[in-house]
Order: sequence, then C-alpha cells, then structure tokens
Amino acid sequence: MNNNSITIITRRELIKLFNEGYYDYSKCFWDSKYSNPKDAHVFYPYYGCLSKLDFLKNNHFNEDFNIELSFTNSDDIFILDFLCAVFNPIYRDENGFWKEYLNKIQSLLSQDGYELYVDGFISHKEIYKWRILTKKEKESMKFLPFSIRYNNDEIQKFKITIKKRNILKDLFVKFEIEEDLVTETNWHYTLPTRKAVVEDIKSYYPPKAYNASSQYVDEEDFDNLVMRTSPKSLFDLIELYSKYKDYSFENSINETIGDIGYELKYGKIMFTQQIIKAEIPNEPTLKELIQIAETYRLKNDTTSIQFALEKIWDAFERMKTYYSKDKKDSCNKIIKAVSESNQEFYTFLEEEFNRLTKIGNDYQIRHFEKGKIEITNNKIKEYLYSRCLALINLVIRSIENQ
Repeated sequence: MNNNSITIITRRELIKLFNEGYYDYSKCFWDSKYSNPKDAHVFYPYYGCLSKLDFLKNNHFNEDFNIELSFTNSDDIFILDFLCAVFNPIYRDENGFWKEYLNKIQSLLSQDGYELYVDGFISHKEIYKWRILTKKEKESMKFLPFSIRYNNDEIQKFKITIKKRNILKDLFVKFEIEEDLVTETNWHYTLPTRKAVVEDIKSYYPPKAYNASSQYVDEEDFDNLVMRTSPKSLFDLIELYSKYKDYSFENSINETIGDIGYELKYGKIMFTQQIIKAEIPNEPTLKELIQIAETYRLKNDTTSIQFALEKIWDAFERMKTYYSKDKKDSCNKIIKAVSESNQEFYTFLEEEFNRLTKIGNDYQIRHFEKGKIEITNNKIKEYLYSRCLALINLVIRSIENQ
C-alpha cells in the first residue's frame, strides 16, 4: 500500500459524488408523494451543517479550495483525512444524507484498500478515522476475522495469559443475552450470544482448541475455546462477539487487551502498541503517527517501509518533548524517570537516545531529506524502525507505571 493507492477512477467518483450527488430510484414510488424522479436525487454537501467557508477554516484548508484539483493531485492521506472531517459530528448535518454518502464512500474506498471506521464518540455521535485493509480483505471484499486477515508474515507473535483469558471469559458471560437471529429463509430463532458466535465462526473454519494432551482438536464449547484456542482465534471470538454488542463491550475488551498492543475498534482488533494510550501532553497527533507507522509497516513493501520509518521517527522526536519543549532538558528527565536512579542504566539510555538522534541527523530517514546518507536496504530500515519503537515503548510504559 503506497500513498497513491486511491485510483484516479475512485477519485473521479468521489469528486462527482460531492459535486453532483447520485440518484437512488428506490426512494421514488409511483403511488407515493415521492413519485417525481427528482425525489430520487441524493446529495450531501461536504461542509455539512456549516458554511463552506467555515468548514474550510476549521479544517485548515485554503478559502479557494477546489475539490477537483485537491482530490486529483493530493496523496491518499489528504483525501482520507478530508473524508473523516466530512463525517465528523462537529460538522456533519444529522438531517442530511450523510449515512448514504458514508456507505457509498466505503464501497469506493474498499476497492482501493481503505475503510473508514468508528474511533470514538462525541455526544453519542460517531467519530470516524481511516485504516488500511489487508490484502485478503481487499480481495474478498467482505469482513474477515482477525486470524484470516493476518497471516504469519504480517503479524508479530503475541500471547494472551491465562489471567487475561479468565477475565475475557467473565466479560463474555457478563454481556451475554438471548440474541434474536434470522436464517436466509427468514426463520426467526434465538441463541445465547456465545453459542451464536460459535455458529458464526463455523462459517469461516472449524473452531479448535488444545486438549489435555496438547493436541489442537475440534471444539465447540465457547468457554473451552476462550481458554484453550490460539491467541489469533481468540481474537476472532472477540470480534464476532462484538458484532452483537455496543461500545461498552468494546471498552471492556480494550481494558483487558490494550497492554499487549491491540485494541478493538468497531468490530476489528487493530495493532496499537501501548504507547498510544499515553499520549504526550499537548500533542494530540502522536496516536495517529504511531498507528499510521504500524499500518504501513505491516504492508511490507518498499514504499510502505519507508513511510513507516518516517512516521515512527516523527513519534520519537515528539516523545522527546514529553516534559517540555526543551528537548535536552526533557530527555534528561525522561531518562531519569526510566532508569529509576540506576546510573548504569541511565548511561545506557542516554547513549541510546544520543545514538538514535545522531542516526536521524546523519541518515536519510525521511525520503525528501537531502545531503544525508541514503538507506537503500529495507532490512536496515526495519531494524531502525524496531529499535526506535522499542525505545518509545520502554519510555512510555515506564512513565505510565510511575
């Protein structure tokens, strides 16, 4: 996935959508008051309930903003951030066709490997952000649970302790109700949430868990699956369970799994890293920097690896200002806090900070920098990425625990 995955065809469709709207003739019935074909016209202005000028000012666009030029010439991130602003509850017109536009745009973006998702709420109204779809999601054009979305080459190994599994098991029991379900033949029936999830997972693969002899065998008991299935399959259970629940279930899950670097967001478990929970004061973009970096890293192509390195280095520089804008003074306080008065560890950390800073000064971390040593080997870029992220993780986790 690179910064120009949104094709010119999709860009034209988006421009047409915001300039002209579209027609939905299912809204027009010959025997109703909506019998005029004009009633089938669906249109929603991107500036929502604001004036065009106010929307552009609030989102730091030029007053002479031109959607044709911007969507044609800008990179994907600009377009995606723009769309998230369109559907921000601060700006959107709740009485307009914003949901219809959201569905249309989701369909367009999914063809090029992106989607918008609910990242939070303001006054019970959804806030949207964007994320990159995996290759398998893009190919299937439908929801795929965690273990199918990510293969072994795309995901770092992780463990879910027995303690966490017990907490999760209790959460599943707490949120369980009798779910009203319907078959393809329109037959209505009910099942407890846990049994419904087991049936759901069967549509993807036979559920399995380790038995007393450490054999991975077929298993249909939900509690046994929670305690004994693989970590990735446990994430599948969480995602499929969340389809039946609201935001309170998501919050409870994230309190349990957040410290292992993942969180549940609108039906999908995503890579996060613990550090994004401890946002640097007055730096609201740290979360986006790290999330974008991790997303790019997982794509594993040359362009994405470069963008990942740039974003994680931006986060490293941002982290240096944790205590103050004076980076030298702030870094000194950070190292003291992490080393916990251990002089040897203080010296080691100081050297690591200085070394990474020198690497950033001497080497072409950002693709547009001139007069620096170019890094042509992707494996070196991946090493520097991991080294930088590891230090950030250490710092934030140490400070959080104090």
